[in-house]
Order: sequence, then C-alpha cells, then structure tokens
Amino acid sequence: MESRTITVEGLRTRVLVEEGRGAEREPIVLIHGVGGWAENWRPVIAALAATGRQVIAIDLPGFGQSEMCSASNERTSRATRWVARSRT
Repeated sequence: MESRTITVEGLRTRVLVEEGRGAEREPIVLIHGVGGWAENWRPVIAALAATGRQVIAIDLPGFGQSEMCSASNERTSRATRWVARSRT
C-alpha cells in the first residue's frame, strides 16, 4: 500500500493506494465518515485489492492529512466534486 499526496482543486490531498493485479480497471474508492480518515480503511484494503481491482482510500478536505478548504460553507459541494476528481 502506498501513501500519495495529490492536488485536487488546488488542495493538497492524501490518498492510500493499493494496486490490484486483475483485468478489472475500475477502482474501488473508499470514503471515510465524519471524523474519520483514509487509515480507517487500512484493515480491508488488501482484501479488496485481492479481487484484482485498484483500491483508493481518500482523506476528504480537512480530514487526516488533507488540506482544509478555505471557506467552511463550500466544503460539502467542493468535497463532492473533489471525490469525482481524486481517482488516480
């Protein structure tokens, strides 16, 4: 499993990535709940990757090791767009 820092909509964003080795190229994207972070998914990432698919666990803006949005009122709509663009 690899920890990466990427930029999504100008925010430093941390993702955990486990590469699957199968033919299926659609990734499984794991999103934590309120107060969580990507590390919450660590116990299941390997098992999911064993299905052959890439697994990506993300720290939403302001959580874990990801940068916080500048304005809290834009957080929800920005997070929705952010998830769609965070696939690596």
